[in-house]
Amino acid sequence: MTGTIAPLPQGRPILVTGAAGFVAGHVLTALERTNLARPVVAVCRPRGKPAGPHDEAANCDIAEDGAVERLIDAYKPAGVIHLAAIAAPRAVNANRDHSWRVNFEATRRLAEALMQKAKGGRLVFAGSSEAYGESFNTHPLPINEVAPLQPRSAYGATKAAADSMLGQLAYDGLDVVRMRPFNHTGPGQSEAYVAPAFASQIAAIEAGNAEPVVKVGDLSAHRDFLDVRDVADAYVAALRSDSFQRGAAFNIASGTSRPMSDLLHTLLSHSVLDIAVERDPDRFHPSPVAEVSGDTQAISAALAWQPRISFEQMLVDVLDDWRGRAGCATTPSN
Repeated sequence: MTGTIAPLPQGRPILVTGAAGFVAGHVLTALERTNLARPVVAVCRPRGKPAGPHDEAANCDIAEDGAVERLIDAYKPAGVIHLAAIAAPRAVNANRDHSWRVNFEATRRLAEALMQKAKGGRLVFAGSSEAYGESFNTHPLPINEVAPLQPRSAYGATKAAADSMLGQLAYDGLDVVRMRPFNHTGPGQSEAYVAPAFASQIAAIEAGNAEPVVKVGDLSAHRDFLDVRDVADAYVAALRSDSFQRGAAFNIASGTSRPMSDLLHTLLSHSVLDIAVERDPDRFHPSPVAEVSGDTQAISAALAWQPRISFEQMLVDVLDDWRGRAGCATTPSN
């Protein structure tokens, strides 16, 4: 796209925004495991608590005018893994103005602050496959990075706008890589997402806190799922590598599309209890996109990245996480 990126500047820290969040806990763990030999600063909202290991914590409300500029000026980071976002669909739709301020405007200000106050600093942007939207219906699957961004959801629109804006800033000299993760789950994710929604109900049943019925919505949509720990490894690989061009975009995906019913039945297969399934009208929201899958040839070639955690192991770990939260004394699995 532009020029080849340069190695990270020496002696400067790495910032991880959204450090109190689900994904950040795994990214911080991956950074510690990688041993970058430089400080890692976990950036949280005021009163937030970092979800993983770090050398220093910083508070920053990225939606506040001037906040990200002060943050970048204070640390002059060698790199930023930018995870902070409003992501849950209900939360985005409940306050679209705030979602645009966080997901787009704060990202723009962060990128420009890096260029002005931390020259040579790299931005690893956590975008989303939701940015492709309608392209999943009109382009061959698995979809690759040259497919147009045609978001159908409000969240996807905020991410597509930020993605495009950062691509333009790469021509202005911003050292940026645009990551487009597909559906990912793992230990620590909230019930606002499908796999934990199923797992939390099963764990509550096993703990004796609920009737033996899992309530579900539409199970027909096909999605490309992978483990959050594989996503975290991809972000860290993008931070460390210098083998791609500024502004490069990479899908983070498994390359396999599965019906939502596969998630449910795999989770149920790891419980010894007889659990019924019941459709809940309040959860039934048919998707305008029937099938999603991502081509991973670009990220494999540039970053030597491949998913390492299997679909089944991913779901077992989600279920065991929720068993722990429900206070299950044992792990009743097959």
